[in-house]
Amino acid sequence: MEIVFDLPHAFGPGSSPEERTAVVDLLKRCARECGCGLSGPKGTQVAFQLGKAFSPGSSPRENARKLYALLGCLKAINLAYIQRRGLVGVDAYGSVVPTYDTPVYYDRTIVWDSIPALQARGYGDCKSLACAIGAEYEYRGYKTMPVHRYVRAEDSDTGQMQYHILVLGPYGFEDMSKVKGMGYHENAAPLRQRVG
Repeated sequence: MEIVFDLPHAFGPGSSPEERTAVVDLLKRCARECGCGLSGPKGTQVAFQLGKAFSPGSSPRENARKLYALLGCLKAINLAYIQRRGLVGVDAYGSVVPTYDTPVYYDRTIVWDSIPALQARGYGDCKSLACAIGAEYEYRGYKTMPVHRYVRAEDSDTGQMQYHILVLGPYGFEDMSKVKGMGYHENAAPLRQRVG
């Protein structure tokens, strides 16, 4: 299994060496935490090699451990991005528009998008949206935690484990995907909730 992060602010044209170094440090720390291989960058993307995680017969506990490490990593990368630029409406100099205030809408993706990649694409799914809003709240001084819900493979229409990511933050459990247009049909199966 491979998870790809798109990080144009660190690996794209015009990215600063300092920001690239900071992001690389966060990526390496995440790879150590989840016991994953790391490759890239290839263009603006890096890939985590998760081995047999998230495959049939993989351990739900191990899958959750890797998932939380990856979510924490993307949130930390987003927070560092905001800290370098400020958040509009919070700082007089802010240049990052809060995700709720953008036309970004919900649609499924395979790639895990950082805030600049998410806003450039114009849409994203639960993993990218949750990590964006989590970082924005943390920048404002609130603690946040990613929370996942799941449908077991045997209960899923697809025969695969399905996950949905929310944020536990200052307003309780928040599902930015629903706010940004995720339809009921995508969340209709009985989902089991996991916190931390």
